[in-house]
Amino acid sequence: AGGGGASARSAAEGAGLCSALYLTATREHGLGAESLFLELPVVPAADGAEGAFVDRLTWIAALKAACPGAPVLLDLRAASSGLPESARPAVEAVCLELALEAGLDAAIVGAEPPPEPASLPEDLVRPARDLLLGKGQVRQKALSLLRARLPA
Repeated sequence: AGGGGASARSAAEGAGLCSALYLTATREHGLGAESLFLELPVVPAADGAEGAFVDRLTWIAALKAACPGAPVLLDLRAASSGLPESARPAVEAVCLELALEAGLDAAIVGAEPPPEPASLPEDLVRPARDLLLGKGQVRQKALSLLRARLPA
């Protein structure tokens, strides 16, 4: 549904395009909205541009408004790609928590779903949240802290 980088469509433009496809599928081909899963690509937080995850949260609301009844999903594993294994559950847990708050319906997870953020140490949760939502030096410090984690 949404791309990354400087050429990315705005959430409104992307939602408009998805809406056109949604209307074709539901009206012209008779598919039920609930059978149309809209997968929202997630840029790896370790490699993505500042604000990329916040942009995805905006996309969730835009897609839900443009395509009523169609579940929106994202791949949590992509959010933590490029980070040490010991840091990935915290990034995925925070990512899921924030995305669910934004209206996410479903997520692609690994063999073990991410834990509840409250069950994780604060020294993992805070940098994970700062990596996803932070800007500038806050984000860079979080990335450094998470990359410094030793493999589990």
